[in-house]
Amino acid sequence: MKFGVHLLANLTPEWNSQYIQYEYMTELLEKAVAAAPIIVDGDNNSASEQYFLRADEDFLEVKITALYHSISIR
Repeated sequence: MKFGVHLLANLTPEWNSQYIQYEYMTELLEKAVAAAPIIVDGDNNSASEQYFLRADEDFLEVKITALYHSISIR
């Protein structure tokens, strides 16, 4: 069984607001991998490492902003 299906099948209503949006997260990851620079030199991973560090920072910024807005609204 795939994790996304397992997660949806086992949600607890009381914790619903705390769950990750798994499908959205996997979509973001797939887009990040597709947009990652292709490294011709197999010994130099710095370009792809920097790309994924920026992707991580962007993802966290979106999550933190969403969390801030959800707390501010309540």
